[in-house]
Amino acid sequence: MANNFLNRRSLNINLYNKSPYVQKSFQNTLKHGYLSMIKDSQESVFDRDEDSLGIYIAFSKYCKLEDNKIKLNYHENNLIIDSSDRDFTFFKNPFEFVVKFDPLPSDNGPIIERKGIKNIKYILIDTIRIPLFYSLNRTISNPDNDIISLIKNNIINDINNKYNLQNLTGNQLQFTLNRIQNIYSNKQFNFNNGTIEICNFVLTDINNWQCNYTLNTDNTTAYLITNSNNNYSSSYYKVSTQNRIDNANIVYLQIKELTTTNISTDSTVSFYAPLYPKKITKNINPMIQFDCKKNLKIYKDTDLQHMDKLSICLYDNNYKKITNLFLDNTVNATICKCGIEDINYSCSCYYLRHPGNPMWQMNMLFKVGNYDINFSENK
Repeated sequence: MANNFLNRRSLNINLYNKSPYVQKSFQNTLKHGYLSMIKDSQESVFDRDEDSLGIYIAFSKYCKLEDNKIKLNYHENNLIIDSSDRDFTFFKNPFEFVVKFDPLPSDNGPIIERKGIKNIKYILIDTIRIPLFYSLNRTISNPDNDIISLIKNNIINDINNKYNLQNLTGNQLQFTLNRIQNIYSNKQFNFNNGTIEICNFVLTDINNWQCNYTLNTDNTTAYLITNSNNNYSSSYYKVSTQNRIDNANIVYLQIKELTTTNISTDSTVSFYAPLYPKKITKNINPMIQFDCKKNLKIYKDTDLQHMDKLSICLYDNNYKKITNLFLDNTVNATICKCGIEDINYSCSCYYLRHPGNPMWQMNMLFKVGNYDINFSENK
């Protein structure tokens, strides 16, 4: 899956040079979690199939440090986590999902195709970015009879002519309904001297369906019309500019598998790190970048951590989960393969309510240092 977060090809950030400390001894190295006395180093790249959902490790450094009888094998892993890689069927909220290492065949994404990381000495959140505008507004409107007629004439009548739904049951019926969704989503029709683009058409039966669409290829507004036994309702959705992530002076990151701290004495919610808004990035989809300078966690040698999954969730300053309530979780999740001129109206890059739309995604870069210590003979 294409992803431009921080230009992943140039993520080789050298923590050793960034460290404010000058390590003179093995004890200081253990204390601060950084290495400067590197005798040997080697880089290896971990990647994933671009056509598969998942999360990858950009690179890993393997270093050796020797001090008298102690030999330290040290790895530094850069973990890039992007919520767009999650399985939308199981993780509907882009700000709450689970990342699994070395998954079972039955596990769902996001995944990292390697075994978990053991003997973790430190974890640093290097970068985290969250959408500036993180939710949608819904406005109820009066059903447009012209739109209803267009859907009936161009979609419903065509389905009646091609499919005998009343005689289908079970898996065969579900297969046909899924096929109908795939066929009639991404259609474009002429409408009132303009066009209507079908982003997602979901059919239960001929008298029960919902149609998500845009008008005149303006994807800043998503429209929905629903038919429930010939009772029609309509609404439209736009980005909520009032719900800005920087309205809160702090956001809490929860990672259940790592050491946590209670947010407050009157809250049962625990967190891994507080995040403070730092700046707005000037992208097509504006993002908030957070100050992560104080988010280095160093563990004692007697309390080294093991990581085989990460359960991630964001909370606002009122201890409420950050979520987007009006995403369309009925879409068929597909990887974006749109060309410059080849627009797919049901794709995450176009459809505003798509749970994989880049406008709603958060992304993070973790730096994880782990090692093992072997006591050997004197040199």
